[in-house]
Amino acid sequence: MRPSSDIGKDCLLRNLKNGIEVVISTEGCEVGIESSLVRCVAEVLAHGLRPTTADFWQVVRQVTHSRLADSLAWGPLAPRTPASDHVQGLLWIYYTLLEGSLSSYVRCLISDKRLLQKHYQERALLRDCIAASKFVTLLTSLANLDITPVENDSL
Repeated sequence: MRPSSDIGKDCLLRNLKNGIEVVISTEGCEVGIESSLVRCVAEVLAHGLRPTTADFWQVVRQVTHSRLADSLAWGPLAPRTPASDHVQGLLWIYYTLLEGSLSSYVRCLISDKRLLQKHYQERALLRDCIAASKFVTLLTSLANLDITPVENDSL
C-alpha cells in the first residue's frame, strides 16, 4: 500500500495536468491570476511547507531574479494595494508563466537542496525527486505556449 502523502502528490500532479489541458484546449490559451492553472501550481508549491514558512512566496522569491521580485513588490507588476505573501506568490506564478520562465525557476528551486530542506518537510512534493521531476516536465510543456493574459481588476 502506498503512503497517503504519495497519493496526495499524485492528486496534485493530476490536477495540474488537467489545468494544463484546459489551457491548451481553450482558444487563445487564456490564463488569469485566478485561473485553475495558477491555483494548481500554487498548491504544488505550498505542499509540505514547514510551519515556520508561511507561504511559498517566501521560498520562490529567493530564487527569483531581483528585478522581477521588485516589480511584483512595488513596481509596475505590483497590485494596487499591498498584497499578502499568498497573493505575491500567485502573481509570481502568473507572470513567470506569461514570460515562459516558470519551469526554469522551479528547476532552480528543486536543485537547491538546502533551501528545500529549510522550508519544506521531507514528505513535500518538491523534495520527492520523481514527483518534482514530473512537476517540472508538466511546467515545461507550457513554456512554448503563447499564453494570453486575462486581466483581473480584483488585485
